[in-house]
Amino acid sequence: MAYKTCAERIDEARWSLEREGLLDWDTLKVGWEHGWISRERVIEFAVEQIRDGEQNLAVAELGGADEIHDGDFKELLEEVFESVPANRSPQAAFDCWRLVFLKPIQRASEDLTGEEMLDAYQDAYSFFDYPDDMRGMSRYSWDMKIPPEQAFQQLVEQLRSDCRK
Repeated sequence: MAYKTCAERIDEARWSLEREGLLDWDTLKVGWEHGWISRERVIEFAVEQIRDGEQNLAVAELGGADEIHDGDFKELLEEVFESVPANRSPQAAFDCWRLVFLKPIQRASEDLTGEEMLDAYQDAYSFFDYPDDMRGMSRYSWDMKIPPEQAFQQLVEQLRSDCRK
C-alpha cells in the first residue's frame, strides 16, 4: 500500500479537523500560518461563524472579503485573530493539527509494512519540524526506551486527550 505523505494529505487533515469539531479561530490561525487553510476556506469559516451568531464586526467583514486585495485580506484576518478570544494556546492549536495528520497513519498501520510505518513516522516527524515529543517515532532514535510504534501510539493518545480539553 502506498502511504500518502503529510504534504499530500493537507485537505484531508483540514476536513478531519472540521469533522472532529476542532476547527476554531485558533486552529484556523495555525493552519493559515502554515499554508494548510486557503483564503476561500477562511472566508467560508467566517460566514459559518456569522450564521452561528458571531457578532464580531471584523468577522462579518471577513465573511464578505472575497474581492479585497491580499494585503488587505491579511490585515483583516489579523484583526480577527486579535479580536476573537482564544480558546486554545498556539501550541494546543498546532497539536490539534498534528493529531489529524497522524490519525491516518494510525488507521493505515495494519496495511503498511514495518518499513513503511517507519517511513510514515519519519515523514510526520520532519513535516512538523522535528518536535521533541515525536523524537521516539524517528527511525534514527534508537536510544529511546520504547519502540517507535509505541511512541507513536502514546503520542496520538496524548494529542487526542489534549485536543478535547
